[in-house]
Amino acid sequence: MLDFSQFKDALAQFHEEFATELMDLEWVAVELHAGLDAASPEIIVKLSGSVDSTPGSMRAGSTFEYDGRSFAVRVMANRKIVAQIEAGTAARPEGAPYYGTYGGPIMLNGVLVAISNWHVFCRSGNSSSIGDRIQIDGKTTASLYDFEPVNEFGNNEYDIAFAEFDDPEGIEAQFRECSGGTRLRFPRRLAWSVEFGKAHYTVGARSPACGHGKLLGVASIRVNYGNGRLIPFSNQLMFSKMSNRGDSGSLVVDEERHEAVGLIFAGDDDSSYANFLPGYSNFLTRGSIDLRQSESLMSFAYQPTMRKEEVSFGGRKSLSMDMDFEKDGVAPSVDEAPFPRDLIDPTKRVRFFDIHQHHQIRIADVQGSWVKAQVFAQRDHTPGHGIQYYLAATGFFNVNAPSRLYYLG
Repeated sequence: MLDFSQFKDALAQFHEEFATELMDLEWVAVELHAGLDAASPEIIVKLSGSVDSTPGSMRAGSTFEYDGRSFAVRVMANRKIVAQIEAGTAARPEGAPYYGTYGGPIMLNGVLVAISNWHVFCRSGNSSSIGDRIQIDGKTTASLYDFEPVNEFGNNEYDIAFAEFDDPEGIEAQFRECSGGTRLRFPRRLAWSVEFGKAHYTVGARSPACGHGKLLGVASIRVNYGNGRLIPFSNQLMFSKMSNRGDSGSLVVDEERHEAVGLIFAGDDDSSYANFLPGYSNFLTRGSIDLRQSESLMSFAYQPTMRKEEVSFGGRKSLSMDMDFEKDGVAPSVDEAPFPRDLIDPTKRVRFFDIHQHHQIRIADVQGSWVKAQVFAQRDHTPGHGIQYYLAATGFFNVNAPSRLYYLG
């Protein structure tokens, strides 16, 4: 077995011996394999294109000799070496004198984008231009794709923005390592709800990278964005201190269920504040959203059409159902309805909510013929802000009569 210095020497000798051949090839890697697990030692040359132009001296059957050892030479085509980008690394607009955190990869309307904060990706605030270049982990690899405008004089709930990746390869659905060398799990799905008092974690660009805290409550805050601007935000998740300057844009994950609940955007000496991601109703009008986990997609998909799909962060297939609001049929009565067990509560009355075509639906689970869902209704239209939604009801509807949602009140 060769030691490291011999590997270096052998590789350098190969480059020298085959300098002319390599000069004419669009190669992306030259790998010297030690021949472990009973495999024969070999040199692999990886090309970005086809093998058609490979010179005869490097074709199948050719060898490379080093220090009495013979290495078979093998050429592989159509390869690409890409930099790996992990969630929780530093992000900023190109040339900006500050940085925040790249929260993680999301498929938005079929486009691979990075999620972070408005104040991280949008250097010019609401005047930022779609297409502005974004640096992630020190590399300019994305462009501003979309953002939620922040109203300096009105109320806000979200400081959120997205940047489209130039190349989806090398984008890892995993968090960077914590300072101690451990690695926390990337979320499996979007949370259906939150539980106060539970432990959560986040991974941000500021050392020590990984922070832990408990969900303490909900707060209305006025955030200092510099230049004397105190901008109001309501309904923000409040955690015990788990983040620092530079961690803005990092995901907050439930430690037990590994579900994403929030997006860090502000903090003080005692607390960290995060947007409530499951309630970001503008996803309803912006199409399907997938968050990637390992080799599969974790997704929460809100479709502005009649087809509604729900959350599965990584590995779990998204639930989907065609919602036919024009379908004839009568919803079963309360006595006839075989409600799921967790809906039955003898101390509460069963109520219902009629679903109309203008409502948006988020499906959480399917139990037999019953579907657990949230129904969102439109707010009064605000000029310049498009259609806004609020959570109107949470309960169950039957697939045979999807126009009525039952809940306990």
